[in-house]
Amino acid sequence: MKKGILIEYNTKKNFWELNTQFKTCGEFKTLYDEDKSKKKANSSRIMWAVALLVDPHDSMYKHISEEEKRGIIETDFLKDSDFEWNKYENVVSEYEKFSLSKLQRSGRGYQLKLEEREKFLLSTPYTLDNAKDLDMILANSKKLIDLIEDINAKIEKEEGEGQTKGGREESITEKGII
Repeated sequence: MKKGILIEYNTKKNFWELNTQFKTCGEFKTLYDEDKSKKKANSSRIMWAVALLVDPHDSMYKHISEEEKRGIIETDFLKDSDFEWNKYENVVSEYEKFSLSKLQRSGRGYQLKLEEREKFLLSTPYTLDNAKDLDMILANSKKLIDLIEDINAKIEKEEGEGQTKGGREESITEKGII
């Protein structure tokens, strides 16, 4: 089944065999070319991990933080709790560039900043010296949350435009043109 930029989304199969177009492009090509494992199995698992992390069409992880998502992918999918994501950040960035719209990239970036802010706030104890600053950060968090919600609404609208039951294109009447 086609999902986003992938020809087929099936983590039990070899990524490269299902999605051959990735072998020819930038960071993906480098990852593929440098993999010496049989049938490029190691890099295939890494690409599936990246797809699970980034691809907006995989809604299973939609409502959890990036940190939690990475942890689940490490332990449950890769079976490697010591997996070093930082070695593959260039692949993650490239996947974002090709799989996400400009709006989706912005939304993902803001969501990551909100998670970073949340982590900071939860790890910082209130003191008389920082209470005012923490309260200001908390109050300003609403603006970021509202921005993310606005972006998500626009993404939903963007993805829903021109879609009808059965996948046929909307008529000009359905689009409200006439």
